[in-house]
Amino acid sequence: MTGRTFYIDPLHGSSANDGLTSASFASGTNGPFGSLTDVWWNGNCADHGGSGDTFFCVASTADVIGDGTSTQYLGYSFNDTVRWAYNVHQNKKMEEYQPQFVGVNENLVEEENTHYTIEWRPPYYSSSNQYKFFDNYSADISFRQLKWECIGYDGAMFYHSSGGHGFYFVDCIFDWSGVEDGNVTSGSLFSTGNPSTSVKNCTFIGAGNRQKNAMDIGSSYGQHSASYGCRYENWNKAFVQKAGNIYGCFMGNIVKNCNTGVYGGLVSGNGGGHTLVMNNLFYDVDKPVDINGKLGARIMNNLMIDVGSYALADSSGTTDFSLTTGLIYFCFRRNIIQNATSGIIAPEIIAFSNGSLIGYTGPNS
Repeated sequence: MTGRTFYIDPLHGSSANDGLTSASFASGTNGPFGSLTDVWWNGNCADHGGSGDTFFCVASTADVIGDGTSTQYLGYSFNDTVRWAYNVHQNKKMEEYQPQFVGVNENLVEEENTHYTIEWRPPYYSSSNQYKFFDNYSADISFRQLKWECIGYDGAMFYHSSGGHGFYFVDCIFDWSGVEDGNVTSGSLFSTGNPSTSVKNCTFIGAGNRQKNAMDIGSSYGQHSASYGCRYENWNKAFVQKAGNIYGCFMGNIVKNCNTGVYGGLVSGNGGGHTLVMNNLFYDVDKPVDINGKLGARIMNNLMIDVGSYALADSSGTTDFSLTTGLIYFCFRRNIIQNATSGIIAPEIIAFSNGSLIGYTGPNS
């Protein structure tokens, strides 16, 4: 069953309702659900929606999920071919299978700066690990105008090991500033072994003092990862590109108060993909781009201000731009750098001569 519309309204809804009507037209049990837990953990395809359906999430009040101790609402998986069309994307048109979760105001209209807020309170896991909101396996799920606030103990949005396409987040907010300082782990907010993930016009606010990574996507055989027009603040690494010989895009973003902006994190193999790092603002970032000996990238038209180390860094110290690595796709040009503490380009990068700095013309390239 596809093409249905469901409503979630934390202020006016109930788990006893059928979810088929907004609060304005509710009558008896014909009304909105009270929480996304009614759709995901407590729901089923026949009565609570699935692939091809639209879910209007009404921003009436916060949807509180979890109490800081219970493990009931953790690690929801979309690994369900019947309900969520997991791994059937190759045989269907997107509008036939992709479910959409859309944040709207109480008039059921998408409105700028109005987000359906999920106040997530995960329990303690360990000093070095964290529970996940979504866990293992994804489908082509679209989220718009939703906001996740992590409160108390630390948590992650998801880890997916392999298979399926990833999520699409548009105009969403991920605010981890509510995690208590003593509870912050060093894990990643988004992490996958393989599936792709795309974010557009989203905001990522980190916990603690630059301790976590925001996006950590793909692996040596991974798919694409893309970030367009997003804002990253207070992260260890904003965007880790792992996918080997696959395109990643990091374009039009603002990265502020982070240790590293874009990082070459390829697990094995060579090349680190053909990543586009273009038209971004890096402000108060120690290393706007750290190729780590593995990132094949076109780094162009970026503004880098108040750089704590090198504007173009290489933490590996062993970059090889030979024809066998895939780094022949590398270039660094037309970037503007102001106030870089250590310098523009790390000396271990300059030491190599196989066309690595195509188009580099001077200190401000």
